[in-house]
Amino acid sequence: FIPDARKHKVLPFLGKDAPAPLGSEQGGRLAAIFDVATDEAHAWSVLGDSPIRDATGRVVGFTTTSARGAITGRTIALGYVKRGESGAPLALAGDGGLTLESLGQIWPVELLSRPPVEVGGKPRPAEAEPIAASG
Repeated sequence: FIPDARKHKVLPFLGKDAPAPLGSEQGGRLAAIFDVATDEAHAWSVLGDSPIRDATGRVVGFTTTSARGAITGRTIALGYVKRGESGAPLALAGDGGLTLESLGQIWPVELLSRPPVEVGGKPRPAEAEPIAASG
């Protein structure tokens, strides 16, 4: 669909020079993917704006949307992780003790370093190298 000569060019577009939205990756939060260990009754979705808390109870992020993964069978949520005053994320992939509170329930959450499936729908191998956190 896109000619090879244009695939890697950054072409001009309306809004290209606009500042990043408030709260975007250059601001106070980072886009994130969460694997939520819901019960069967809530496996299809959790509410947007559900807080993600660390082991101390501090809110470190929130969800925006979620759905049950057709391939993984797990509840996958999109959302954001907040940045601290230093600019570092308040949670990183591999941090234990993260939970999500929604619909009167509290479920364990794993912050994923990458999508749970490869492009094309193939499950990601368990031994795949994690992406290093950027901050």
